[in-house]
Amino acid sequence: MENRNLEKALDIVSKLITGEELTERGDNSSLYQEYNNNAEIYDIVHMSLKKLNLSIYEYNNGLYVSAGENNRVFGYTNEELRKELGIKVNKDLYMAYFVIYNIITEFYTASSNTTYVEFVKVEDIVKNVDYSVSAIIDKKLGMIIDDIEENSFKQIALSWDELPVITVEDTADVRAARNSKTGFVKMVLNFCVSQGLLMEAQSRYYPTDRFKALIENYFDEYNTTVHFISEEELKRDHSKMPHGGFVIRTGETGEEGNKHVIEYSLKLDSNPEFTASVLIAYARAAYRLNQKGENGARSVFDIAPALLSMKTPEQLRKEIL
Repeated sequence: MENRNLEKALDIVSKLITGEELTERGDNSSLYQEYNNNAEIYDIVHMSLKKLNLSIYEYNNGLYVSAGENNRVFGYTNEELRKELGIKVNKDLYMAYFVIYNIITEFYTASSNTTYVEFVKVEDIVKNVDYSVSAIIDKKLGMIIDDIEENSFKQIALSWDELPVITVEDTADVRAARNSKTGFVKMVLNFCVSQGLLMEAQSRYYPTDRFKALIENYFDEYNTTVHFISEEELKRDHSKMPHGGFVIRTGETGEEGNKHVIEYSLKLDSNPEFTASVLIAYARAAYRLNQKGENGARSVFDIAPALLSMKTPEQLRKEIL
């Protein structure tokens, strides 16, 4: 490896992770040419970014990077993103994610790799989100019958539906108010502008090359086939969320090193229902410990299996032993 190539590659990585443009015609055009024309520099850049859990994308003769999953250095945690957006609770953060999703689908439809519209306005996104949640909330009933989890689409839909379209603050053209649909969308769009994903001009929001590079190359490493199914098939074959797996544990005993294998198999018709049942079982165990006067934190390893069962100790000894 030549020292010059290593130095150039590290220069490229440094520019990318600090947010500088690296394009064919920009201030760093010479580095862009080095990246494209020198195989060793290309390989060093890719290896370095991979070690940093960063993905690199090329679009319109420019280079862009994005943080990989669970990248605590270059990505956002939920807490950090709440602080950045100025919101306090996760349900509002999840609603912001949902708005971002609708911004993307306003520019891109189906699997098309070209933008559908040149720009969007706040009212376009509000309308798009309204349309998305209409499939989740039944307007005739006014409420969803199922239990609501904080981070579920149903909670997002309900939270969105409760917001007024516009407030006095919105009409006064002041800082985006988070207590209306218009203000909430403005807040999310402004965040996208701050991240270099959108440009704003005369209340119109245009996608940047960075935005296009990330969206159009996101599934580059995946071979994805989408199959559309009917609502009847969804309810019949996919509503229960089946799940399964194996846990295999090996070990040795004795001085001679006798080897042993324990296998645990799991096959569930409904993963959510099973998970709920486990939570209830441990709540039962916590209640029984409390009845004995015990308190304090426990892990699952500290709970005797008998405490999880609805049956009495006498029934368990009779039926299992």
